[in-house]
Amino acid sequence: MKPFAPGYTPVGTSRRDTLAFRFTALRERHGLSIKDMAERVGLSESAYRAIERGQTRMVKEAGTLARTAAQFGVSQVWLYAGVVAAGKRLAPPLVHRAA
Repeated sequence: MKPFAPGYTPVGTSRRDTLAFRFTALRERHGLSIKDMAERVGLSESAYRAIERGQTRMVKEAGTLARTAAQFGVSQVWLYAGVVAAGKRLAPPLVHRAA
């Protein structure tokens, strides 16, 4: 996994706690390309890109959330709904740029 650069803040401390952000953060944290991430979570590359671009606010199949959560050791609740729903206890130590 890549270390985070200075100037990052914990997930949930800004309005950027979105489905798109969470999927992108997991992919980047593990150093995966979009193609590799799509394969690992069982989606086509175009379907995965739509998630990262924020073109979809919902994953069509629950299995996608389950596979992604299992692959990366995160809570399905956090992955789908973020820190507010999952609580900080279930949120992984992902970080992002401060707004």
